[in-house]
Amino acid sequence: MRVIFIFFVTLFSIGYSAIELERIGPDQMHLVPKSLEIPWERERGTFTFVTSEGDAGFSIVLDEEKWKMLSKQARAKFQKKEERYFFSSGAFENIEKSEELYYLPQRRMFEGASPSSMNVEELAKWIGSKNVVFYTGAGISAAAGIPTMLELAFLFPFDREGIEKAVHHPEKVLSKVQFFHQACYESFPTNAHRSLKAIALAHHIPLLTENLDHLHHKTGIKPFFISAGSVNNEVMEEKLKTIDAIICIGLSSDNRGLLRWYKELHPEGKLIAINKEQPSYLNNEDFLILGDVQTVFPNLQDLVRKKDL
Repeated sequence: MRVIFIFFVTLFSIGYSAIELERIGPDQMHLVPKSLEIPWERERGTFTFVTSEGDAGFSIVLDEEKWKMLSKQARAKFQKKEERYFFSSGAFENIEKSEELYYLPQRRMFEGASPSSMNVEELAKWIGSKNVVFYTGAGISAAAGIPTMLELAFLFPFDREGIEKAVHHPEKVLSKVQFFHQACYESFPTNAHRSLKAIALAHHIPLLTENLDHLHHKTGIKPFFISAGSVNNEVMEEKLKTIDAIICIGLSSDNRGLLRWYKELHPEGKLIAINKEQPSYLNNEDFLILGDVQTVFPNLQDLVRKKDL
């Protein structure tokens, strides 16, 4: 499954070692924008939804082969643009479609790789002695009640039946989009979010995320959002080469293409994943801590704190 969350945010404008995490006070939370724009690459197409506090919309983009699988009545709902077919509903109808919105990255992906096992004690040593970056995915927020990518796939099926239901009954899809919006903005940070904040601030470690829920913000820090577009256009090559390791937390796949880009520029750099299952982006030279981030990070915080005393 490939998921692309697009955020137009400038990143890596200064060296990682110089980036200071921005603190957010309770009185500043109202400044966090409460809107989402989520292009999600599906099989032979893209499903995109946008939300705000009072509105929602979605679009479906199909290649010709996928479009031809639909019934004549469903096909008639789409408009052709070049070699793709577009359907939109709700708030999305007022958004100008652009090629950038549907940009899809190349990902790092392997089958049958055997990364080395790492324990929490070894990770604590890396944090104390190496130049590292934290990078969080959906797995850190699952315990807060945010739907995972697998759950979203059930909410928005992209087979023939699911697409035809969406174009004939868009109001049902819009209801599900609003449900996801509410889950993102009404949930609370997990123990892993709070422990991650403490470690990041204590060791001045930059925090990247592809998550939409703003749970990092609710702990009092502002992460750097990444997107396929920012990886392609805004990541500064010389900065990535200074990173010894990217620590991936609850990140199941390289949907933004950042990890592929990092390893191409810095082959000696390492990826360290903390996940319940082996992620697809790990190769033989990388490391895996197999476990629940909700357990690993509080333990890691205790170890790091003891090392700092």
